[in-house]
Amino acid sequence: MFSTRLRRALPAVPVVALAIALAAAVPSFAADSMRILSPLSGEVVSGELLIEGTITTSEATEVTVGLAEQRLGECGPLVIERTTTVAAATAFSFTVPTQRFPDGVYCVIALAAEGALSHVVGDVTLANGIDDFGDLQLPTLGGDSGQPSGEEELVEAGGPFDGVTALAPVVFAATAALGMLVLVFLYVARRRLTE
Repeated sequence: MFSTRLRRALPAVPVVALAIALAAAVPSFAADSMRILSPLSGEVVSGELLIEGTITTSEATEVTVGLAEQRLGECGPLVIERTTTVAAATAFSFTVPTQRFPDGVYCVIALAAEGALSHVVGDVTLANGIDDFGDLQLPTLGGDSGQPSGEEELVEAGGPFDGVTALAPVVFAATAALGMLVLVFLYVARRRLTE
């Protein structure tokens, strides 16, 4: 029914598709990471804000940290930022002046590797005694206890193909199945032509 070459090639197709899917779904070599260690979610800050964190990369990386207003649980654009180059696999710290910003809830954001690495700490309350009633600041949704949970939200930036790695195994398997159907169709068509 099947030619000898086709019979030998058929078992390899799913193996090759699986290998490609695993290679696409697994991050390359070293896992770079970044984390803000201070301030934590739920903290009340004022004056000079010390932002501390760690970054694990294989080479020196430009790190940008800043504050963004938080409204309805979402972080807006940065209102102030600081940028410097940080050595590979080391800690970083920035001092950000917050005296001129109105009281409210802010996000502390750290970005590195042109946005490929990021970490966001939300629900940081700024209390400098400056009231801004231009926009109504609604409280963010949280637990019923009234106490900050201390949990942070880890956000990983991905780029234009973010989330594709989850679909990669499915796409490769579907491609392999379609390839098998095409091979079978071509074999049957060839057999009919030769008869």
